[in-house]
Amino acid sequence: KLASLTFLDPACGSGNFLTETYLSLRRLENKVLVELSHGQVTMYSASESPIQVSISQFYGIELEEFPVEVARVSMWLMEHVMNLKAGKTFGQVISSIPLQHSATIVCANALTTDWKDVVAPEKLHYIMGNPPFSGARIMTQEQKTDLLAVFKNANGAGDLDFVTAWFQKASYLLHDYAHMQAAFVATNSICQGVGFRRSSN
Repeated sequence: KLASLTFLDPACGSGNFLTETYLSLRRLENKVLVELSHGQVTMYSASESPIQVSISQFYGIELEEFPVEVARVSMWLMEHVMNLKAGKTFGQVISSIPLQHSATIVCANALTTDWKDVVAPEKLHYIMGNPPFSGARIMTQEQKTDLLAVFKNANGAGDLDFVTAWFQKASYLLHDYAHMQAAFVATNSICQGVGFRRSSN
């Protein structure tokens, strides 16, 4: 089950949420493997590695190219670190070289990109992250345009914080795919200001 879960951070920056989630998943996997061996350390050969959790379960979207590269390298590094730890636990060398897996980190505007083009929604379980905040009066014109497009020009949407666009895009997916869950870092700025209602258009 752990190896079947997939994660998307649509504002991943340099990959902090992705790497921490991957580390937590690998730690859980190690505990499961120990439990399955009834508390006894089981020796595995190189051809039968017990590790099934992979960085290929992780997806990200980031606007700037440099953080995208940092995120990709960070995921490879965390995989190597956890392979070393698992190797000590299970009595084998789990090689990280050559690189066999990769996280999918896309350099794109998350608000104008269809998230379903990054990861198939049928296999996506969790959407998470820390999207950018920018008040309605201080965001750039490009940000305002992207925000309004996400809210389909709903009346009053122009008074919302920029971060709410990520909540809205996630809500569209959650509405259509009941198996998904989403969580973003947020402050009360997302519910301050003028309320809005959808236009009849």
